[in-house]
Amino acid sequence: MKKYPKLERCPSYLMRKFTPMYIGAALLPVVGMHAQEADESEDVFELSPFTVEASNEGGYTTEETLAGTRIRTNVRDLAASISTVTETFLRDTGVTGAEDLLTYTPSTETGGLEGNFSGLGNTGNLEEELIAPHTNSRVRGLSSADNTRDFFRTDIPWDSYNVDAVTIQRGPNSVLFGVAGASGIVNSALKKASFQDQYRVENTLDEFGRVRFVLDANKVLIEDKMAFRLIGLDDAEKYRQDEAYKDTQRIYATLQYNPQIIGGDQAPTNIQLSYEHGDIAANSPRFTPPDDRITAFFDPNGLNRQVFHPQAAWKYGMQMDRGTRVNDDYPDQWEPWVGQQNPGLIGTNPTFIIDNVTGQVTGIQQMQARTEESIGGFADMIRMNSVAGFNEYAQNVNGGTPGSFPGASTFWKNRVVQDTNIFDFYNHLIDGDNKREYNDFEAFNASISQTFLDGNAGVELFFDRQSMTRGGDSYYQNSLSIDINTHKFVGDPMGGSAVSSWDRTGLEPDEVPDFSTVSGGVVNPNVGRAFVSGDANGREYSTTRKNSRLTGFYKLDLQEKLDDSFFGKLLGRHTFTGLFQKDNVESSNRSYRPFATDYDWVDTLPLSDSGISGYDRKVSYVQYVSGDLRNANVADGLGILPVNGRFSPSGLYSIGYFDGTWNANGVNPEDVWIRPLDGREATQKDNPDNYVGWTTNNFNILNVNNPYDYNKVHRSANKSDIEIESLGVTWQARLLDGHIIPTYGYREDTSTTFSATAPVSDPRSGAVDPNFDLFGQSPAELVIKGETTSWGVVLKTPEFINDKLPFFDDFTFFYGESENFIPADRVGYDGSSLPNESGESKDYGLTFKALDGKMSVKATWFETSQKNAQIPGGDPLGSNSWFLVRNNVWQIGHALKMERIRSVYNADPSADWNSEIGWQSWAYNYAWPDDGYGYDAHVLPTVDPDGNELASPFDHPSLKAQEGMIQAVWDNLFPQEWYDAYGWPIDVAKLKSDDPAVRAQGITDPNFAVNTSANIVSMQPSGNGSINGLTPIGTVDQHSEGFEFEFSFQVNENWHMWANAVKTEASRGSIGENFAAFLQSYRNLYDSPAGDIRQWWAGDRASREYFEDFIWKPYLFQQEAEGLPAPEIRPWRFNFVNNYEFKEGKFDGVRVGLGYRWEDDLIVGNGLNSAQDNLDPNDPIYGGSTDNIDLWVGYNRDLRDSINWDIQLNLKGVGDDVGLVPVSVNPDGSIAAMRIREGMRWELRNTFKF
Repeated sequence: MKKYPKLERCPSYLMRKFTPMYIGAALLPVVGMHAQEADESEDVFELSPFTVEASNEGGYTTEETLAGTRIRTNVRDLAASISTVTETFLRDTGVTGAEDLLTYTPSTETGGLEGNFSGLGNTGNLEEELIAPHTNSRVRGLSSADNTRDFFRTDIPWDSYNVDAVTIQRGPNSVLFGVAGASGIVNSALKKASFQDQYRVENTLDEFGRVRFVLDANKVLIEDKMAFRLIGLDDAEKYRQDEAYKDTQRIYATLQYNPQIIGGDQAPTNIQLSYEHGDIAANSPRFTPPDDRITAFFDPNGLNRQVFHPQAAWKYGMQMDRGTRVNDDYPDQWEPWVGQQNPGLIGTNPTFIIDNVTGQVTGIQQMQARTEESIGGFADMIRMNSVAGFNEYAQNVNGGTPGSFPGASTFWKNRVVQDTNIFDFYNHLIDGDNKREYNDFEAFNASISQTFLDGNAGVELFFDRQSMTRGGDSYYQNSLSIDINTHKFVGDPMGGSAVSSWDRTGLEPDEVPDFSTVSGGVVNPNVGRAFVSGDANGREYSTTRKNSRLTGFYKLDLQEKLDDSFFGKLLGRHTFTGLFQKDNVESSNRSYRPFATDYDWVDTLPLSDSGISGYDRKVSYVQYVSGDLRNANVADGLGILPVNGRFSPSGLYSIGYFDGTWNANGVNPEDVWIRPLDGREATQKDNPDNYVGWTTNNFNILNVNNPYDYNKVHRSANKSDIEIESLGVTWQARLLDGHIIPTYGYREDTSTTFSATAPVSDPRSGAVDPNFDLFGQSPAELVIKGETTSWGVVLKTPEFINDKLPFFDDFTFFYGESENFIPADRVGYDGSSLPNESGESKDYGLTFKALDGKMSVKATWFETSQKNAQIPGGDPLGSNSWFLVRNNVWQIGHALKMERIRSVYNADPSADWNSEIGWQSWAYNYAWPDDGYGYDAHVLPTVDPDGNELASPFDHPSLKAQEGMIQAVWDNLFPQEWYDAYGWPIDVAKLKSDDPAVRAQGITDPNFAVNTSANIVSMQPSGNGSINGLTPIGTVDQHSEGFEFEFSFQVNENWHMWANAVKTEASRGSIGENFAAFLQSYRNLYDSPAGDIRQWWAGDRASREYFEDFIWKPYLFQQEAEGLPAPEIRPWRFNFVNNYEFKEGKFDGVRVGLGYRWEDDLIVGNGLNSAQDNLDPNDPIYGGSTDNIDLWVGYNRDLRDSINWDIQLNLKGVGDDVGLVPVSVNPDGSIAAMRIREGMRWELRNTFKF
């Protein structure tokens, strides 16, 4: 687990951190002082065919690549879509990483502040990928590319400090990787040591305070034989959002040795060694504003600054509870803008109250008073109320007026704050310094290559080792709200009665009182204050890669052997390349709570849910970030500040809670008690004042950074070990004197995967051991074999045609097809293994050169397809896939509880239905079907709806319906294998028994019992929703076709132009068969009477309605969207870069450049269909087009003979103001999510070479 030291971003820290590197660089000249000095004349070295020296290319692109056949090949001889940008391009444009580069290159997109898409699709809830932003990319509108370094897969983000060139292969290529995604790769070619002494010191500053240092020292140790290079990076990056930063320290060392073991200069031996170590610690900027739970408070058509007593808001219908329950008795009290304080965040767990001015904790207490015995005075569900998000508001309105927002729970999304007078999200992070991301890595590789037969044969052996750990903690939600509670959550340990009451003189039971007469409780000193809240979550992912690759080639020159005859030219030259590769990837993934309560919390209260993944043990917090805003003017600015301080509790804390111990001597628990809340008759055992009530005690808070607590807070973990063995052969020929160039590649890959979920180390909490031994768990084994091919042909115009061309030098026509697959162990929601993801691509077009090679143009038409791809854009069902994993089991729990209640009555018809703790009425009311029948929760029906006396309460139509619900659950159980796969403690055989006593043993979860009030949703699968460590996914076929235009023009040695234009039509295909079949099985369940069971509690909507909104409607939309454009697709893009350098006259050494990027409209959502019951895939809603202008000016001169100085100023987003770009909209076209667009900013780089 990553520890977080306080990083001092100051020069003294930088010197301490990199002093060993500086000393090493300073000593390099001494190490090599006895080496023979270089000759005056420059030697010409035979370059290894396994190497491309991109740094020797003068312009923005390279002529040669390894991406086509794995040995050095001219790009124009390949029928593939390959683009390479050089170090010169990276330096001119100020690009340092993937997040900058992929906005310039053809058919590529990337997320983040500098990016050109969000990568979120049109999901209902916005989540950001902050831990690994370099992976948030998309190629040809399909999916992210695989990242590689020197053509080995990598999890390490590349940085320009040690990169010579970046190659982008669009579409599959089995010659490179038979086992890979269909989108292609982004490969970084690392710098090599050269046989010339050179040193470089570089410093970059920007307007936000970034300080970036690069030290590059290259030393020849043995002339023409051995050279060593050391490069260090220290990058303290800051952002417009003041609290955000990214500190990067990397060091890279490489050695090149040419011993010429065999054959001298004509058969060079090349040995390369390299090592890199890096640490990245960040509080990454957010590219979306906070969720908006505050604007409606000030809106005259919203809450209009109203505040409420929390108990009144709940009981009398103001609190709509996310649209799931409406108080039909008091429709005039409905207020749809009143919602929960971030639903599910605050309940029976302890909550820390923090003041932002001091950063100090002002109180810690249980917000929802509930113990094992439900207490009537509290109604069991009193929580802190807040302003609803728009999604919750839409559901609330639907609760009172059904159909107002069709599909509210899925299709209507939360809005984000758009007004900086509320909060300045451009310049601040709402959660301040309370978020962390980190990435630590290490890489070592070694290669030896040798050529034979005058360069006509060669072999290379390459070893690559990489290790990487990345992760992060997020403490606060990216959401902003306001406290609308007049009183402090019913009771308070600091004083006040446990019972809230009103003057009810003259009122009938359940008649609405005058809320101004409230007594009891404690006045809330924070009413009207804005707040941020959260409950911490953390995750970590690590990989260890061990790769080895043997490549050999042989060239057969029949043209030479046949003395350049006609047949010799016809048969031409042939190159055969063979490959054997072995890759091993060990990975682990873990999720945890950074802090949680210990068992003393749930044991003392007591509470039923002791699970580390449950609600009762999590730690929540509310931090107030403003004063009282009830009289504030939004236009003048609300003065809301980001969270101050860093929250990380550990050890003993005094926490307030409701003690349910009886403390009323002489009071008969069965005596009548009138509830002051609503005037209803209850008993004294329901009176909170008869218990010890609000008190405080010391409780232990676990913290993941405490070694003793480490294993207690992990919710899930999984590991996998994947080994891939590959054999491949490639043939390329140059026929008819090089005018016909066919290429064919064949590859076999065998993948063996072992995977397992961490064992539970504590059965009571469900906590797991994240450091478990994979092979000690009898891991599941999956072996997959595949064969893939790539082929293409290039036709070049002959010289007799080229000589007659007035403008053009030559033409090249190409056609190629390629494929690959991913043999990953993937599982569907039905628990079965999924078919391999595979990709196919067809690329064809032409290239030409003109003006004596100064101009180069390539036009490519492509058709790329993915089969069985993971549905992109996040959750395929709008963030509700949890329903598929859990709801079937929760319905079993409901059915067992209902059956238990019925058995209590059957055993003793005179039994008091309130005597068995109180859970029975709660579960009993799940029987209410949508037939209009209802009755008091505490009284069994004695007459039917027509007033006729019943022989038995179970003859009532509602209880008959309940019996049908229970039976429908047993009739629609999933196979035992499904429950086992997820780790559910379900015994299907017992549940299908005819004996209710046996069925009651069908769930063995310790957090569930049929005869207690244990919350059904406390039951969670042992893998937290994963199967053998794998997260279930839905699959879809995807297709993309379009046109790519690439242009490069070296007008003269001073002037270089580079451009690309892309048209993309990407669409979704059919949903995977496994996914569709499983959804249909759920459909069958909810079409049965089991669908009448209430989802969350007695008065809730039927679970069938949730299924419709959460699952079925999004699924139908996915089906209906087949063949239509995918989310966030921009049909056209255009990029242009222009650079001019003066080489004489008074401007000698000056260079100026311009970059321009334009993007077409994109689809950000869909309207509703004519039936108003789903989205209409044929009614897309478009966002606007965007463009960006980048400018730079530089100056280069020699300060003295041995020192060269270069300075460059880059202006990015010239003329742009910081602003917002729509990402998704609601069905009515109103904007939901938006992405922050960075405005104009500057960057200054100074470089000294000597």
